[in-house]
Amino acid sequence: MKNILFVLGIIFVFTFCKKEEPKNTPILPKVKPKACFNFTPNSNITIGDTIKFTNCSTHALKYFWNFGDSTYSSDSLLKHYYIESGKYEIQLIVSQDSLSDTIKQIINVNPRPVLAGIVNVNMYNEKYSAEKYIHYTYDSCSYGKGNDSIDFKNDGLYEISFEATFIDYETFGKCCPKGADCMPVGSEYKFIPSKNFEIAIYNEYFNFYSLTLANSYQQYDRIDTIKKWQNKITKLWSNDIPYPHQGLWYNFKNDRYLALRIFENNRYKYGWIRIGSNSDHNLVYKEYAIEK
Repeated sequence: MKNILFVLGIIFVFTFCKKEEPKNTPILPKVKPKACFNFTPNSNITIGDTIKFTNCSTHALKYFWNFGDSTYSSDSLLKHYYIESGKYEIQLIVSQDSLSDTIKQIINVNPRPVLAGIVNVNMYNEKYSAEKYIHYTYDSCSYGKGNDSIDFKNDGLYEISFEATFIDYETFGKCCPKGADCMPVGSEYKFIPSKNFEIAIYNEYFNFYSLTLANSYQQYDRIDTIKKWQNKITKLWSNDIPYPHQGLWYNFKNDRYLALRIFENNRYKYGWIRIGSNSDHNLVYKEYAIEK
């Protein structure tokens, strides 16, 4: 009996405890990824518009975006905007290990035309009923100084300031002799921007030295395509340069415009200040407008 049980036990062990042979899992060939993307809006895109990119790529594990404006991303889904107009080539590279695929598409970004002296519904605008000018405070040496500011958005924050200095050059900076008629004929106006504001400038070479001055424009001149800007205290005119360049403001036959811009909400916003002169040869500013 014991021999029979012993034999049955051996049969059981070999039958039910036999180690299973590993199954061979087939190695499937890698599938090359396919790059694909769409974007909305896909037409009438302007500076600052948010563009949503939909990634429709397949069999991809990694993504690399090149937006054509020196910005890049490795996200799968994303949004982007442009701060300058132009034609941009969008490139998406998708990959899986050593396999990759690339797709390119072109986006046209349109400017938001801003013309000097022209107001549209998308601008803050104020036209002064009385011309504004800087009032001087004179000392005993015929030296005058004054300043004034503009609140572009009527929010209590003054983004632009003007500073004026009036000097009696006839006496070469000396006090005017008592009883003499010393007309203060020399002057200087300065533009002082807040943190984010810039003024259009030009660099010219006159009289053997270089000047960086604020530029002035005529009505209907295009502002949003200007290339040279700066955010610093900027001299508005020089007495050494003849009109119609940047000479004496009281030689202006017609109103002129200062071009401004500020970077807000993903884009540059452009605007202008209309200026002129009054019978007392004071610089006056009459109206301003800037994009909302």
